[in-house]
Amino acid sequence: MPTDYENITEENIKKYGTDIDRYGPVLLAKLYSDRTHFAYELLQNAEDAKATWVKFHLFRDRLEVRHNGRSFNNNDVRGICGLVESTKKEDLTQIGKFGIGFKSVYAYTSTPQIYSGEESFCIEYFVRPRSAEKKRNAENETLFVFPFDHKEVSVEEGFVEIAKRLRELGSRTVLFLNNIERIEWEIEDKESGTYKREPINRDEHTRRVFVLSNHKNQEKENKEEFLIFDRPIESGNVTQTKLKVEVAFKIDKNKENKEVIVPIDNSSLVVFFPTEKETHLKFLIQGPYKTTPARDNIPKDDTWNAELIKETALLIADSLSMIRDLSLLTTDFLNVLPINKENFPEDHMFRLIYDAVLNKLKSDEKLLPANNDGSYISAKHALLARGEGLTNLLDSGQLFQLFEIENCQWLDSSLTENSTIWNYLKDELKIPIVRPE
Repeated sequence: MPTDYENITEENIKKYGTDIDRYGPVLLAKLYSDRTHFAYELLQNAEDAKATWVKFHLFRDRLEVRHNGRSFNNNDVRGICGLVESTKKEDLTQIGKFGIGFKSVYAYTSTPQIYSGEESFCIEYFVRPRSAEKKRNAENETLFVFPFDHKEVSVEEGFVEIAKRLRELGSRTVLFLNNIERIEWEIEDKESGTYKREPINRDEHTRRVFVLSNHKNQEKENKEEFLIFDRPIESGNVTQTKLKVEVAFKIDKNKENKEVIVPIDNSSLVVFFPTEKETHLKFLIQGPYKTTPARDNIPKDDTWNAELIKETALLIADSLSMIRDLSLLTTDFLNVLPINKENFPEDHMFRLIYDAVLNKLKSDEKLLPANNDGSYISAKHALLARGEGLTNLLDSGQLFQLFEIENCQWLDSSLTENSTIWNYLKDELKIPIVRPE
């Protein structure tokens, strides 16, 4: 049977008073720098409800959002009608653990409506649920309806801003999610698109996936392929231990139609969904970081976050061996790594990642591409040739006679002098440079 909405309303009036409609907007006004951020909050709730698909349907006077996740129960109703309340505060595997996230929808509406399972209600004054006439939902669907009835945001403003957000969500929105595989959006039955994730293969802690986006007006589907590594985290401080940090490298084809790992164009930290925290990396990292309530940034000095960065650094270092075994560790890939020291000063939040990669490459493991033959060499046995002619002139045996470095080899001759990677190999890995003279 449905929740007793009147009882919750009476409880919340005692808890929050009768002036919530006056001070509520003040509390929420500066929660998000971009008020369309609420779209992520709805996706986060759907992910936590184990939905596999979500659909946004934008009309001129309202937004409707559907998903096929778990139906609402009494605790969900109480949580969504409270301030800074949640049923999942201690569970870091749940994304929406602040309880205040849903309030972001009040940037555009005053009376959100929820239809889910036996629950059918609207919310007035932020915290007061009221029974609503049940809609004919498809079985096992949850439906949110957000009328554009905000006093200070016009119907036209809401329509234009939300339409822009839906077009720009992007396929990477679903990259690190465990449940949601497809996000559909539609604008006034005239414009539509889809963001989706398709698995290619998966091992215990490695997987390859496609993320795709299409627009009804586009001729070709936009597709990106990612190679993702993950590392489990054990913690006794949370109710579940199915926690992990992840790193995703983008895969593309080069001029010879061979697979290569390429740098990405936006490397904001991902906490299930993108944040505004720039990492200065050329790949994506994701983890259950503790964030600000708006989930747009992460506290630098938080001990849990520091632990996640440490685990991420170890994961990235370990991934180098696996990338080598997949024949993807090329000179081009070296440029994808964090090799520019200026981007990672000593006090940088992600300096540990720079150090972990450097230490891994300094080890005895063969992780640097040797010249021509597809093999690898360790930094301790590598030489840089200034001029390709040297690599053709002197073989490994002759190099040993000249330099007395056991098992020494030339590094890939495609490396060019004074490039970022050349300077990194010379200055950080201390690899000797051999000049003709």
